[in-house]
Amino acid sequence: MKIKEGKKPQHNHLLINAKSLANCINKSTLTNKRKMKKWLTLLVEQIGMYKIAGPYVHYVNKPGNKGLTAVVMIETSHIALHVWDEPQPAHIQFDIYTCSGLNVQTTLYHIINELHITEIDWAFYDREKGFKKVSSGNSVDEILQAAKTKRRSLPSI
Repeated sequence: MKIKEGKKPQHNHLLINAKSLANCINKSTLTNKRKMKKWLTLLVEQIGMYKIAGPYVHYVNKPGNKGLTAVVMIETSHIALHVWDEPQPAHIQFDIYTCSGLNVQTTLYHIINELHITEIDWAFYDREKGFKKVSSGNSVDEILQAAKTKRRSLPSI
């Protein structure tokens, strides 16, 4: 989403801590650099953002810290992702910061769906003046059900 001319920037921050069994799937997005780049490019489009650089995806092969690290620079800030694929389920940290609006429900849905999330904790902050928590949750089923019924139970800010 672009910041409309003359409009004050927002400061929205979505943080996700999740688990996924997708690392057990051969060549899943969680472990494949090419697939992760393709998916992050698609995610940027799906959530109405505009990519200015990246995605940059690298695999860290250090025991105890193995997994993908990725970043996409968007017109309004960044998307960062870290996957530790040694543990089963894989551990994922996901971070989107934007100075424009962000549809949290849509974003969570695409992340859960593509990365085969089995557990999630998320928090959405307005960082205009500090860290004001706007919403949070920890139910994969609730997010998927809301998307299915097109309920607007999660904020579109």
